[in-house]
Amino acid sequence: MMHLSLSSKRRAAWFLIFTITAQLFTPYYSYALTGGPSQPEVQSFEPIGTSEMVDVSSGSFTYNIPLLEVGGYPINLAYHSGSTPDDEATVCGLGWNINPGVVNRNMRGLPDDFSGDEVKKEFNLKPNRTFGGSFGPKIELFGVSKPKNGTLSLSSNMGVFYNNYNGVGFEFGISPGFSAGEKGSNTASFGLGLTANSQQGISLSPSMNFSAKQAKSEKGSDRGSLNGGLSIGNTINSRDGLTALTFGAKVGTDKNAKNAVGKAARKLTKAAKDIGLLDGTSTFSFATPSYSPSATLPFLNLSYSGAFTFGMEAIGLHFGGTARGYFSQQSLLETKTQNRAFGFLYAQNGAGNANALMDFNREKDGPFTKNTKHLPPVVFTNDIYGVTGQGIAGSYQLKRGDMGLLSDPRVQNFAGGANTGFEIGIGAPPGIHFGGDIKLSVTDSRSGRWEDDNDAGPEIDFKSQGNHVNDPNFEPAYFKIAGEKSVETDPAFFTNNGGTEALRIDIEKGGITDMNVQATKNWVAPNNSTYGINQTKRNARERRNQSIAYLTAGEAQHFGLEPSILNYPINNFTTLPQKLSRTGGTTVSDFNRPAHHLSEVSVLRQDGLRYFYGIPAYNTEQNEVSFSVDGSFSDCGTGLVRFNPGTDDSDQNSKGEENYYNKIIMPAYAHSYLLTAIVSQDYVDLTGNGPTTDDHGTYTKFNYHRVHADYAWRVPYYNEIGTSQNPNVNQPVANFNEGFKSDGQDDKANYVSGKKEYWILHSVESKTQVAEFYYDQNARTDGQSATGQKLPRLDRITLFSRPDRLVNNNTATPIKSVWFQYDQSICSGIPNGGINGKLTLKKVWFTNGISQKGKLSPYVFEYNKRLSGKDINPPYDLKAYNRWGSYQPNNGVANSTD
Repeated sequence: MMHLSLSSKRRAAWFLIFTITAQLFTPYYSYALTGGPSQPEVQSFEPIGTSEMVDVSSGSFTYNIPLLEVGGYPINLAYHSGSTPDDEATVCGLGWNINPGVVNRNMRGLPDDFSGDEVKKEFNLKPNRTFGGSFGPKIELFGVSKPKNGTLSLSSNMGVFYNNYNGVGFEFGISPGFSAGEKGSNTASFGLGLTANSQQGISLSPSMNFSAKQAKSEKGSDRGSLNGGLSIGNTINSRDGLTALTFGAKVGTDKNAKNAVGKAARKLTKAAKDIGLLDGTSTFSFATPSYSPSATLPFLNLSYSGAFTFGMEAIGLHFGGTARGYFSQQSLLETKTQNRAFGFLYAQNGAGNANALMDFNREKDGPFTKNTKHLPPVVFTNDIYGVTGQGIAGSYQLKRGDMGLLSDPRVQNFAGGANTGFEIGIGAPPGIHFGGDIKLSVTDSRSGRWEDDNDAGPEIDFKSQGNHVNDPNFEPAYFKIAGEKSVETDPAFFTNNGGTEALRIDIEKGGITDMNVQATKNWVAPNNSTYGINQTKRNARERRNQSIAYLTAGEAQHFGLEPSILNYPINNFTTLPQKLSRTGGTTVSDFNRPAHHLSEVSVLRQDGLRYFYGIPAYNTEQNEVSFSVDGSFSDCGTGLVRFNPGTDDSDQNSKGEENYYNKIIMPAYAHSYLLTAIVSQDYVDLTGNGPTTDDHGTYTKFNYHRVHADYAWRVPYYNEIGTSQNPNVNQPVANFNEGFKSDGQDDKANYVSGKKEYWILHSVESKTQVAEFYYDQNARTDGQSATGQKLPRLDRITLFSRPDRLVNNNTATPIKSVWFQYDQSICSGIPNGGINGKLTLKKVWFTNGISQKGKLSPYVFEYNKRLSGKDINPPYDLKAYNRWGSYQPNNGVANSTD
């Protein structure tokens, strides 16, 4: 029995805590047929020493079959239960896998190695226009004089309007109010608006308004006067809750004032203009529409309102009213945008770039006010790397050796408005008066990085190695195993930045009005003490117990174990491999790999063995598309909807009330890094061409064949609803989002598509042995890509003595062979497999040398036995799973408990 030390138990506990919580907060995505951006051959791994077949905590079944060893490195075949209908089969069958080792990347947010890679977005939305008019009557019969200290009022209005999204609507409103004070002096007013709208529900809008005048001219003197006002209001809607808070402020002065009061007033007015508070308002929106546009796209808002007020007076009767008309429009200024993205590894390259797209998320994001106690927590979405191989395992993340400043890309919206008014009053002759006014406004709103009056920004922003070339101990970013504890190597960095206490940046007020704010170069502790920001990077490297290093593509092509990415021909073991450039395309079908992307990852074990993961398996293209759709073509049983490709999923969309279209295009990134070599402590590459027999030391080398450079994947699969009835029709479908059942015009659809490389194991070699993998390229009908590309299946693995194979070639005597036999009986009726099911492993047997006796005692696998009369391997069903992702038969009843 193995006894673990206390420190080993702690490390194991932290590892388990990390892996479990990572699944809760950043779960691994489950993709449908065609496998999404990854491939099934890299998604499961089993250590050779696994002997327990059932996990007592979950009940999941695991079966492990050792196949052979090459240079002492074991190759095993492993089965994992729990496959869902959407899981793809590997080259050795559904649930089975032969995986020598891989670094799996769980990409969160942006890929860590983006450095200026352009993320593109296409967006289209029909302009939102509203036309309307209203009329508010006012009748007074035998009125009385108003009270000296206040006035009560009551007004009402009724109106009709047309919105090009929602059609014709009606509204009715009533507004009681109270005002106090004398005109030209200090005044206050209170109001309560109640509005019923046929499209937006009932809204309640309380408001308050204060105004004051500080000085007046006396006896013809010109002392100047200073006046100001303040207003506040909000709106609560029966459908959306609190939708808006409105603040308004006004500062003014007599333009002819020349004395001290007037001069001071003009200075205050100018200061108010500088901060945007002169005769202006600010509105904080709390509305959350179902499909809101991204903040990275600018909008143009136009509005016009006009009013005509009239009144007539007769004996004991005053009759009047106000007729209003209005128009508003919101439209996109741009329909396409692209931002340079910077991942966690290269965050320093995005420093100072106001348009940079940074690798972070905010939790519970929303508008904030002066009374907001806590800003939304900001978290880096650095990727999680799962390292596997026989004799090594771990979960790693990149860490930073500095602090940093994060922000959203800059966005600027524009608005223009006009307001006109005209009034006329008719009384006893010659009692007639009239007047009019016009107001124009042009505003712009900007959000993004805090640039002005931010002295703290340059101090705490990310640091690059180039700025500290004389400091070799500074690491902008580095890998560290999850949950690893180590002694702090830079105590000053810890204590100078608050230790365990929470800190904030010191904010100072400035300007005449005390409304300008400036971020200083000081920290503020919880006890309100301040001290300077004097160390924002580590001056000593953090200790790590296990070394994991990386080379970028630009570095690996000069200093990597293999300068090129080697692509070996399938079923051919004598032809030299194709050399793919790590930083560019070498053939028409290849693609350019950015030089700054991670290209080789190496992990050093404590006994000196080093594992090289030297093939970055790329997802070369990824498109996330959502759009308005006609819901009458949907199928509630599958959750899919048919649409017109090239029209509905483009900026030419004409469906629904919005003509909504949104597409995000992600640049190429590596989803995994394949194990390419394991070398001993004393290994030396004498010729600089990778592991070869003339090198010192020992090695095990893994060779791969790239089946496709552009395997097309799509979620959901590109096929018609109800393929079992009409399997030859390739009608495109997308996931269906019904929206509100009461609104038949808000239906949306979405799909995710892309292209990826597809790699399979070609051979494994050492100085003395070589194992060759033989494939059938035409037998499979499952696993077809969204464009019909096929995948091979593994038929045989043969182990040779390397000298025998080199000398005798095809007549060499195999040491051992492993044979595989299949059918396609599991999960029949899959869309990308015709009428057949998924690749199903039925038999495995071994032969030694030229003897065939092993074929008489094979491993035989059965999957379709019945339990209590129920088939445990039913046909493919897109919706045969529960909310936890486990298999559950689809009984065709739509309810929230299934």
